[in-house]
Amino acid sequence: MLVVPAGSYATTVRSTDDAGYSVDVAYTLAIDAPVILVDPATLPDGDVGTAYSAALSASGGAAPYSYSLLSGVLPVGMSFSSAGQFSGTPRSDGSFSLTVRATDANGNTGTQAYSFSIAAPTLAITPATLPAGTTNIAYSQALASSGGIAPYSYSLVSGSLPVGISFTSAGVFAGTPTTAGSYTTTVRSTDDAGYSVDNVYTFAIDAPTISIDPETLDAAVVGDAYTVVLAANGGAAPYAFALESGALPPGIGLDGAGGFNGTPGASGTFNFSVRATDSNGNSGTRAYTLRVDPRTLVLAPASLAAATAGTAYTATFSASGGIAPYSYALGSGALPAGLALADGV
Repeated sequence: MLVVPAGSYATTVRSTDDAGYSVDVAYTLAIDAPVILVDPATLPDGDVGTAYSAALSASGGAAPYSYSLLSGVLPVGMSFSSAGQFSGTPRSDGSFSLTVRATDANGNTGTQAYSFSIAAPTLAITPATLPAGTTNIAYSQALASSGGIAPYSYSLVSGSLPVGISFTSAGVFAGTPTTAGSYTTTVRSTDDAGYSVDNVYTFAIDAPTISIDPETLDAAVVGDAYTVVLAANGGAAPYAFALESGALPPGIGLDGAGGFNGTPGASGTFNFSVRATDSNGNSGTRAYTLRVDPRTLVLAPASLAAATAGTAYTATFSASGGIAPYSYALGSGALPAGLALADGV
């Protein structure tokens, strides 16, 4: 088929009869270009990080049609095919204006101007808050991001972390905190297209309250075996006990399991502190006062029988309440002539 370009063509046609007579007629031939329409009239808006797709179609000419971008720039990450297909995942936001040309099989064309918007992504970091940690206990918390284009990278913008805790570019808090306190830090998550969001975290590191029981110690007595076992709670068993400060009565010891054991050898008041340390290294202390009372000795008999001059006399003493063996001596005064005290007799 002959394809004639659109335009206005002037021509004169002559008709001649059989006898040779003729006539001329002038003609003007108008060749109109087809009106090629491109649909749709508008393009949908999109979002950064969300797949975009829109197909064009043309009418009014001779199929098939091919398409091309006549002017304007597409968002980063999007493409336009000769089949009239917009596709891709936008990586930049903004308002975009462009003109598309449709060409039919005969080379006739039509254009359509478009304006559409790509919205910036709304990034979010989860969790919104961090769980509290405990001193000397391993801590790990991973962050996750959404709303943008993966992968995401993370960084600390401001603030500080607890001693012993680190933060990776993969968004993981990890380590073993050693110091209790409240820490505030700002984390930034950046997606693959360069969009970012900040989140402020308050990081609480708690120290367990380790208490020691009993609150007070029973009094001891010089020479009597003494045993008291301490117990700790509030941390992670088992606990180890040690003398923190002060001194124990002579003859009394404290073992690692929290047991006071021994036989005090001196009376008095003894002040000291005990520390209990749990299996994670957390500890607590308690101050104690241990009173060691002297023994109360009893001497028998309470009185002596009367003696007769010139007659043999014997009286035997015995003692109790102390630590055997006992020794005896004259404390004061004088014995009658002829009497003596030896070995309690």
